Amino acid sequence: KYAFLKYKMGGNIIFDPKESVKMTGNSGPYLLYSAVRAKKILSKIKNNQGIKNYTYNNYEKLLSKKIIEYKSILSEAVTEMAPHKLANYLYELAQEFSRFYEHCPVAGSPEESERKKLVQVYLDVITHGLKILNIGIPEEM
Repeated sequence: KYAFLKYKMGGNIIFDPKESVKMTGNSGPYLLYSAVRAKKILSKIKNNQGIKNYTYNNYEKLLSKKIIEYKSILSEAVTEMAPHKLANYLYELAQEFSRFYEHCPVAGSPEESERKKLVQVYLDVITHGLKILNIGIPEEM
């Protein structure tokens, strides 16, 4: 599904079956893997107390900014009947989450409580966006 939804309607599409199932790049499996990874992170977290006067680092800020764009992108995609806009946003969001995860340990870190919130919001947004595209997220991959 995602392999077709990421393209603007009315344009030419070159469908590559191998590309559509790759775990990297702009593919459905990449988005699903990213969501499953967020679920796994959340399952490892204990209920720790937050840090007072926490200062977000650049990766946390970039992910937060991308998450904040969701409402306007969704509205635009629905108004214009352009699912490719939502699909491409979700890919960019997953990329930002990947950069965050690579540079910001979550479970077991001193910042666990604050980062847990960010991971949860990320998971909520990607889950909602994929649901709009009628793509369900598996429990594991």
